[in-house]
Amino acid sequence: MKKFFLATLRSFCSILMAISVGCLVAIQFHKFGFDFREFTWKLWTCYITLLISFLGTIYFSWEQYTITELKAYIKILEKKDKSLQSIVYELIKLIATTLELAKKNEKSDRITVYTLYKDSFFALARCSENPELSRINPNKIYPKNKGCISKAFQHAWWYEDEIPESYVNNRTEYTGYMTTKYNYCKQDIKGMSMISNYYAAHRIDYNSEPLGVIVFESLEKNRFDETKIKQILKPLSDQLGVILHCLNEDVLKNLDKITMQESKTIKNNQKSS
Repeated sequence: MKKFFLATLRSFCSILMAISVGCLVAIQFHKFGFDFREFTWKLWTCYITLLISFLGTIYFSWEQYTITELKAYIKILEKKDKSLQSIVYELIKLIATTLELAKKNEKSDRITVYTLYKDSFFALARCSENPELSRINPNKIYPKNKGCISKAFQHAWWYEDEIPESYVNNRTEYTGYMTTKYNYCKQDIKGMSMISNYYAAHRIDYNSEPLGVIVFESLEKNRFDETKIKQILKPLSDQLGVILHCLNEDVLKNLDKITMQESKTIKNNQKSS
């Protein structure tokens, strides 16, 4: 946050100085009897340009601060809270065992816990019998307004078993359905590590505060009926609420310090490159 305010303050001081200099020049012109009407419109053009630059600096400073802060958040999740992450993983592993996912010949299911930070989600832990589906990209941001994560976040529970089958064989219909219902674009779908045909998602709350979402997804259509999967995910989401609450408290406590460290790292990397 300090970085954002310092950049804004620097821009504001620059504009103030430019206006002061401009006014002094105009006063001197007037004293010596110069016709500075032509000069005035040039001066105002300069002021407007400076104002646009100032607003641009605010926007880009805030954007850079947000990106840096998000990276710091991910860094904490990756390094500082391994113990909490391992607890989350063990919980969803237990659910995978309960659902007997390992017994299925075709390993096409996975369970993911997403934690919320500001207006984005991050994958905190993921479990799948298929190693290709269990990997997490620690730098991937999941927007709050897209996908079944968004639906579950808004409605507390979301069940989807009407997606057109097989993206590979029926790409147009699948893409049309997902863009209309889930606010995805074609690039979003292409970039998915798992293009699923079935979703069940439950919001994770702590004392009525939404903290994340747990998602079960499968490449197989109609994998479990809604009653069965909800009975399993609901108690799990209650347990996860306590864990994510502890995690977020620790994150918020250390975020400013980690953000500053991350900013220095980014600057050093830019200098070295």
